[in-house]
Amino acid sequence: MTWSAPASSGGSPIQDYAVDVLSYTTENGFSEPVLIWKGDSETSMLITGIDSTLNHAVRVMALNGDGGLADGMLSFSSDLIWVEESSTTAPPTTTSLPAAGGGLGSSGGGWLGCYFDGTPMWGSVYVADSSVIADYVVYVTDYAFSADLAVYIPDYSFSATSCGLWANADYSFSADFSVYFTPYPAGADFTIAFVDYSFSAGR
Repeated sequence: MTWSAPASSGGSPIQDYAVDVLSYTTENGFSEPVLIWKGDSETSMLITGIDSTLNHAVRVMALNGDGGLADGMLSFSSDLIWVEESSTTAPPTTTSLPAAGGGLGSSGGGWLGCYFDGTPMWGSVYVADSSVIADYVVYVTDYAFSADLAVYIPDYSFSATSCGLWANADYSFSADFSVYFTPYPAGADFTIAFVDYSFSAGR
């Protein structure tokens, strides 16, 4: 990572730069910053050892001598320079959709599907917030008395209410949450499109 000296030094020469890293999750927002380097007026560094499954923001701070301390401190004229890079992960290759009732627990109805960035897909995913680490198949049916959102583990199944995805609504909507696509290790946003049930208020 490289950066340029700020246009203004705040009235005192820049002594050095401090760099820290904040990890980010949709559940908890930004973590507390971790100072990883403070150099002598250098304007580049190599960042290593961060968790590649998380998003991170890297903060570069220019320090000058206005604070009166030997190693300088942030002056009121200093700017925080945010360099934010979000990792992206391609979804698995979309394969043929299973037929409704085809051994996945659906009692009928047609396939509505799961979507990754607007692309219909299905496959094995890890629900990021689940305490159970196993392959999940997530799907939706349009059969009114079947589960309109179901999450299945091989040999086991459980209601999607445990994922907090039900909502009291009588119109089409979608829910966004993070998943891990296997065999990809990084997280990605995954959108489930819900079917329109005009008579399903309370679900």
